[in-house]
Amino acid sequence: MTFTPQPYRHNTPDLSISELGDMIASIPGILGYYPQESAVVVSLLDDASGGALLGPVLRADLAHAEKLASVLHELPAQGVCGHLAVIVSRIPNSALVRDAADALYAATDIDGEPLVDACWHVSEIATGTPYTLMFGPSVEEMGRCGMPAQWVSGTVSSVMTQAAMAPLIAEGALPELERGDARSLFDAVQDQRWPGDSASEARVHRRGRALAAQLDADPRAARATISEACGVLLAAPELPMVGGDAAPPLDALFTCRGEMELVAAALTDSRVRDCLLGSALENPRGAAALFLAIARTFGGVVRANALSLWAVLAVHLSLSPWAWAAVERALEEVPGHSMSVIVAKLLRAGEYEGLVRCAELGCAQMWAELGDS
Repeated sequence: MTFTPQPYRHNTPDLSISELGDMIASIPGILGYYPQESAVVVSLLDDASGGALLGPVLRADLAHAEKLASVLHELPAQGVCGHLAVIVSRIPNSALVRDAADALYAATDIDGEPLVDACWHVSEIATGTPYTLMFGPSVEEMGRCGMPAQWVSGTVSSVMTQAAMAPLIAEGALPELERGDARSLFDAVQDQRWPGDSASEARVHRRGRALAAQLDADPRAARATISEACGVLLAAPELPMVGGDAAPPLDALFTCRGEMELVAAALTDSRVRDCLLGSALENPRGAAALFLAIARTFGGVVRANALSLWAVLAVHLSLSPWAWAAVERALEEVPGHSMSVIVAKLLRAGEYEGLVRCAELGCAQMWAELGDS
């Protein structure tokens, strides 16, 4: 199941048909990929300006649509004015589609009220694709509420012109064709090492242990080493966060093997890791490229820390679909990884600004402990 918590403003003052088509067209940009054979639930949040805010977006394979109800129960209810569902399937009359619709229709809150207000079917989310209402208010009820009858059926609006696409377009990227493609950005590349080197990981961990010991024994020396690692992040070339150009070879990112191993060593210890965040946020695209390269090169806690830092930078640049994917991969690598757990909780609560602010405060606190003035 996919949970993508980033909301964005979507002006819907009178719930016109174009806006329903816009909502469906926004889903690939929100998720970061085109859902297929999926059940998607979009939360609607109250907006004092007279529009509507699209809140958390949930996606599950059709066979697991019933799990969406349990997740909806866990989401904050304050400000939520409804939940709309979209079933994406090229086989509209299949048993999977029928069962998924039944599960969404049957989902209720603790008071027995329906959780999902309406549900539409679409064969694929592409510009001009027809959608049809599967369940929801009757035409008469729509009329009484001022909703256009065209909500029963219509066509998907332009996917490319949706506000949710803006962060992707800024990176020179588009939604991936499927969920696996989005997650593949964070795949470990086991044979990716500095040319001719196979002992890098052992050296990184030795250096990391020495650096962690310095934190207590010789904070001034530790500070100097960490500052050097921060300098590598600040000097990193800016690259797109996502897309085909986001993961070039190591020697295109680092001037030498020592630079790569220095940053990787800093990711073996949580205290040193936290010291990197301030510099990373000053050069988010450059630092993210280095963290991604390290995450694809090393395993264990180094990989998990690199992915969690990458996720913070992704949130900072309004790319939370990939932030969530990065955190998922970090937790697969190190179950219970503390920073990833924290990032995931803040994402789930919609605390995007709070997440970045928390990272900044943690960084400042760690530097203060090292005696930085």
